Amino acid sequence: MEGGSRMSTIMAVQHLSAGYGRTTIINDQTLTIEAGVITGLIGPNGSGKSTLLNVMNGFRAPLAGRVLLKDRPLSTFNHKQRAAEIACLTQHPVAPEGITVAELVSYGRYCHSKGLGWLRRRDQISVTEAISTVHLTAFKDTLVSELSGGQRQRAFIAMTLAQNSPIMMLDEPTTYLDLPNQLETLALLRQLNQVHKKTIIVVLHDLNQAATYCDQLVCMTQGRVNAVGTPKAVLTHELLATAFHVSADIELNANTQRPQLTNCQPMAAVAQ
Repeated sequence: MEGGSRMSTIMAVQHLSAGYGRTTIINDQTLTIEAGVITGLIGPNGSGKSTLLNVMNGFRAPLAGRVLLKDRPLSTFNHKQRAAEIACLTQHPVAPEGITVAELVSYGRYCHSKGLGWLRRRDQISVTEAISTVHLTAFKDTLVSELSGGQRQRAFIAMTLAQNSPIMMLDEPTTYLDLPNQLETLALLRQLNQVHKKTIIVVLHDLNQAATYCDQLVCMTQGRVNAVGTPKAVLTHELLATAFHVSADIELNANTQRPQLTNCQPMAAVAQ
């Protein structure tokens, strides 16, 4: 954490190569994820952020290398075992037609179900608590299709929370949300990290939001891990120029001592 002590490693990516078909997007990259922090994956479009996330959560097998989860190869976990450790929210989650918030959130209990998958008392408690945590108790019987964009995103986050997994991975959870709902979603993730002790790995595009809400940043550029560290260590003038091709003033927030970017301009405009 920013200014805090180093935590233990919960996940390790070792000499990872990944891609789609014959196209290699990530080539021989190594990375560690610390337990108990929010790690933000940043980088320009096409840099490999989502590919990396999808290998770390087990959705996609690596072309080479491996991912270790708590010192055990991720490839040795079956689906339910993996879900018990990692809760995932994809970039464009879709709810089945005609289901309520409570029904959607109950899907998060799949990895704990037995037999026909009926909800036990403990499952019902987990669903109720997850809905309460995201402040949707009044909407628990509302159809997901009738929710606003921000409410719908909170319902999906509640579904991942109901899994009771120690790790949460989210791919651009603020996409298509207006600014108030973006900030509300990020504040919720911070609450889940601080109160519920979740290790969170999240893909973000807004660098100021990443600096504000993440403890560790991993910058990807052309399939490479370009930089890893605290927001203050990663968001330098050099990285902004080489990875994002922008120039910006970097100021430290007086209250948080985290960097904030102002006066951002593309490098081409600066050169003119």
